[in-house]
Amino acid sequence: MVFTDTGSSMVRVLDLDDGKVEKEIDGIGTTPAAIYPTSDYKSVVVNFRALHEFFLVHSGLSLESHGDHADVSKSDPTKFSIEGKCTDCKLPTHFSGGYNRMVIFFDGTSAPQNEPTVRSRAVAIDDRLSMLADTTKKTLDSRIEFDSTWMAPQHGIAVPLAQDVFLVSLPNPAFNSSACATPHTSCDSLSSQFKAVKKTASGNVDVAWNTPRDCPGYHGHAMGMGGWHAIGCGNGRGGINLQNSYFLAVKYSNDAIESFNVKYHEAGGSIGTFVGHDNQAVLVGVYNKDGSRSFVRWRGGDKSYTVNDVMAVPAGVIPVSYGFEMVSGKVFVAFYTSGEVKLYDVSSSWKELASLKVVEPFTSTSKYQLVLGYHKMYLLDPDQSKITEIDIKDDSVLSTGRSFTVTGKPTAGVVIGMTPMEALEAACGGGEESHETFSAGVQLTYAAGSFVMAIAVSILNLHM
Repeated sequence: MVFTDTGSSMVRVLDLDDGKVEKEIDGIGTTPAAIYPTSDYKSVVVNFRALHEFFLVHSGLSLESHGDHADVSKSDPTKFSIEGKCTDCKLPTHFSGGYNRMVIFFDGTSAPQNEPTVRSRAVAIDDRLSMLADTTKKTLDSRIEFDSTWMAPQHGIAVPLAQDVFLVSLPNPAFNSSACATPHTSCDSLSSQFKAVKKTASGNVDVAWNTPRDCPGYHGHAMGMGGWHAIGCGNGRGGINLQNSYFLAVKYSNDAIESFNVKYHEAGGSIGTFVGHDNQAVLVGVYNKDGSRSFVRWRGGDKSYTVNDVMAVPAGVIPVSYGFEMVSGKVFVAFYTSGEVKLYDVSSSWKELASLKVVEPFTSTSKYQLVLGYHKMYLLDPDQSKITEIDIKDDSVLSTGRSFTVTGKPTAGVVIGMTPMEALEAACGGGEESHETFSAGVQLTYAAGSFVMAIAVSILNLHM
């Protein structure tokens, strides 16, 4: 478990087997803005956005395959820095993974009129670099495999669609106009369009779309099983007409792109966050209208959804943490300010499977966080410097497990160490063994405690 505490840049690595801190790592002068897993789940990116810097921490876990099973081995966690900066690579914000690539999106600047030469940039590097012995000797420039340099500043994103194809956001023209020298409501940094770009030997070329796809007020993206991407539109302050807003559905296959708009179920609201899982066909969005929130389920490829796919969050309650259980993706988990953790089956409807009260009701969404793991969750309590394990049994039963007292104030996290598919493969490995029957009906044996969690402060910068 890699964790930081509020007000400190120190990063510490906790072994979940024995509860001991394995390593302490100096940060870069301030609390990290956020952390992200790499696509191979072997490392985390620790992002110091305001300082235009980031580094990686490798878990120290590796797998040795033996055909029908894999053994898990541990070594010392390692910090990997990428020295040097690419030109004008400022405000690293969104880190997206896939196809062994990590795409780093640099917003550029929050005041384009004051920094007219700064651009937003999306650069892709091989995220397996954390396994290379010479990583610390390489500059970011030397690692770039894809680069988009044509874009004005924006709070955007770039996502790998295939090995050499990327979905890239385009900026809101108003944000970069001279009229925004005095900020007003249309001066929104959120992106307004998307284009698909293919990396070729001679450069970057547009793919499939003759014109970019509109998505005014972009915020929120996820991918589900089958390669469907959901992209939230209609957010922000950009004078967007929310009466006819929608999210954008995208899929790339066979060198072609399918895309269409999915209209929201009512006027006046939008989805600013999506979550998905590689083994789950349903994606879930967090819908916001006038401060009230709902969860929306959308099956990838459907042209629409209905009000039956919408689950309203009770008035006065806020969902703090949410997502799919990491191994199978079968159940959706939500943690609320009511102090409750709930499991849902979202395969065909919103079916509540289990509920567990883990703390008393609270009001501040930064008081606790819930981190999803492999058949487990971890409740982070920064005030008490405590992390409590919550078990998910048979995708339908919740119970509290061990607690760790840690140094610092853990406030956000990512479980790393192996991909969900590797977790299943490692299920037959050695070590202390217990047995679990998975939904496929195959009994597997897994080595207890063979995962690392990365804990850090997460700050959602909806606007620059």
